[in-house]
Amino acid sequence: MIALFTESFLFWLLCVGFAAGFTFALWVGTRRKSMLILGLSATLATTFLGAFCLCCVETDRKAVRRTVEALADAVDRDDVDATLALVSPTALKTRFKARAHMGLARIEWAKVRDLEIVEINRYTSPPRALVRFRGSVGGRVSGFDASRFTVVVDFSEVELREEEPGVWRVTDRCRFSYPGYSGEINF
Repeated sequence: MIALFTESFLFWLLCVGFAAGFTFALWVGTRRKSMLILGLSATLATTFLGAFCLCCVETDRKAVRRTVEALADAVDRDDVDATLALVSPTALKTRFKARAHMGLARIEWAKVRDLEIVEINRYTSPPRALVRFRGSVGGRVSGFDASRFTVVVDFSEVELREEEPGVWRVTDRCRFSYPGYSGEINF
């Protein structure tokens, strides 16, 4: 329910529209300037409250989205340490594969698109989030200047775990599917 107030732009748009409509109806019914000023003040206050809730209130969804975007940014910078900082210390397979793959190549760019937070489960201990996205990475194979590569991930499903309040990290539960490859690659 709290997500309705902190993440739904449409909810606040409807609230402002309702306040403006109510103001107009009140003014038409009374033709009093004081009612118009009161209604416009309420509409303006609703607008500011909505903007504050949407921009300034931190939610799990915003924290998870920020973690995935920070991970993509760390890979884009080819920063192994920053990438591993976003992977759980207990996710040994994921840490090993990230270090190995990033060590084999000089990454020049990385992008994440179609980011979808499928679920956030606060009833597990620790809380977990399931994220799906499409992505792509490009660069050069280390040691070979002419060997460029581009990897397009058609479908990714990654689980994140909240290890400290507000700090989400990637776990070993990662699945990837590539175009032209019929199966899935699990970490």
